[in-house]
Amino acid sequence: MILFAMAATKDVRKKKDISHFLVDLRKVRPILKGHDLKRLGIPQGPIYAKILNELRDERLRGAIVTEEDEITFIRKRHPFAKKTP
Repeated sequence: MILFAMAATKDVRKKKDISHFLVDLRKVRPILKGHDLKRLGIPQGPIYAKILNELRDERLRGAIVTEEDEITFIRKRHPFAKKTP
């Protein structure tokens, strides 16, 4: 579907944006995983998907770069996370 959209558009900028997504952005993932969230004291459940999606979005925005950035983000945004791992 994405490749079809890229082929169908005549807008060069849109083609570049779609290509950038396919080559780079779709691979962006948080460094932390579910077991890291558990280690931080976050109870298991659907909140994990929400947190990991938030981390991915912040990474795409460039607001988060390192693992420590991710941990700091979680501690600020989710007060039930332990202050020390």
